[in-house]
Amino acid sequence: MVVIATLRESGVLKRRRAAPIPPAVLISSQAVTTVLTAAIMGTILLVVARLLYGIGMAPGAIAAIACTAGLGALTFACIGYAVSGMIGSPDAAQPIVQATTMPLWFISGVLIPTQNVSGGLRSIGSVFPVEPLAAGLHLASIHTSFSSAVSIEDLLILVAWGAAAAAFAAVRFSWLPSTATA
Repeated sequence: MVVIATLRESGVLKRRRAAPIPPAVLISSQAVTTVLTAAIMGTILLVVARLLYGIGMAPGAIAAIACTAGLGALTFACIGYAVSGMIGSPDAAQPIVQATTMPLWFISGVLIPTQNVSGGLRSIGSVFPVEPLAAGLHLASIHTSFSSAVSIEDLLILVAWGAAAAAFAAVRFSWLPSTATA
């Protein structure tokens, strides 16, 4: 969200929009870049875990992690585009990101187990896509075969969030800066 808001307010998105390619290609390329970055980071983490800590994973588990993490990255890229249209300036983007993600990490089982969270907060956390992503990655990390390491329900929730965010972004996203200076 921070990058998108900065690109919009600095006029970069306005110039990119003038390019003779469809907007979907520009937005998709940003989403693919996010997925590739997540894949590279995940690969580095798995290599470090193997080399430094002796932690190995079955190929099916790695495939499930790749599938879940890739879909999660794509979903959150779509959410980033959807939410960035509502952020007025790059300076406001970082506090908004922190104010929304930190509480979600706590109530969605990322930083603490969901069993340690009250029922009401757990219900709120289950509405957002952070919990299915965390649960899907956790499941993939403890099973060895792809079929047991992947949660179709969690993936479908991520797909639903990604599709809804993409639809919202298509309607609400602005290529133009909110200030008249750019």
